[in-house]
Amino acid sequence: MGFKIPRRKACRFESGLGYHCLAVHCWEPAVRRALLILSLMIAGQVARAETVTVAVAANLLSTAQGLVAAYEADHPHRVELVHGSTGKLYAQIRAGAPFDIFLAADAERPELLEQEGLTAARRAYALGLIALVTAPGLANDAATLDSVRLSIADPKVAPYGRAAEQALRHLGVDTGTARLILGESVGQVAVFFATGNVDAAVISVSQLAQVRAERALDVHAIDQATFDPIRQEGVLLARSGDSPAAQSFWGWLESPVALAILDKAGYGRPDP
Repeated sequence: MGFKIPRRKACRFESGLGYHCLAVHCWEPAVRRALLILSLMIAGQVARAETVTVAVAANLLSTAQGLVAAYEADHPHRVELVHGSTGKLYAQIRAGAPFDIFLAADAERPELLEQEGLTAARRAYALGLIALVTAPGLANDAATLDSVRLSIADPKVAPYGRAAEQALRHLGVDTGTARLILGESVGQVAVFFATGNVDAAVISVSQLAQVRAERALDVHAIDQATFDPIRQEGVLLARSGDSPAAQSFWGWLESPVALAILDKAGYGRPDP
């Protein structure tokens, strides 16, 4: 003769407080309501997560990747980076490129965008520094630099190129030499040197670690007083002034975490 379990105990257990159901359909209405509210809250958080598109100057790319990783670790929003020369990114913004934030390599283009009514906020975020890198053992005197393949960013479109040109002229280098190889951006110049296509280059201090990992080099300090300060400014673009995600990342860039990343990368702190 088999033993039959009472039907009500198929999904219940008995305690000193009476019978309690283990099946979802038997949960108390208050518990089910609480779970529903919780699930809606979670869904709402997911729905509010957005993607922020940030245009960054070439010198900032590797540092910006570190900034994004740190930001995304503590925030629901995602950040997508677009990089290039400051001049080209500026032109793309004026042509309607769908960027939310622009972190330039100078102060000129952000100021122009502000004057054109295309920004919601503008401020300086870093001070750029440059260094001369050469193949090991290569002298950094004017005669040597005039005779080797030397690369700088195009001074017409890249702020780091203008600074490099000023610094080299101070050293007595003839920047009109036929051996001068111009890069579209300081990022491209770093690639030229890292791949051995040039013998010397003027790059951002923030790129030194990346280049050193690719090629043996000598680093020659450049007196920062020999070129105009590279005051790097950023703007929150007007099209995204009401975006919670864009505002979140824009505000976070002033946080101690973000400033520490910029310091470690080799950027100076700009005057307010």
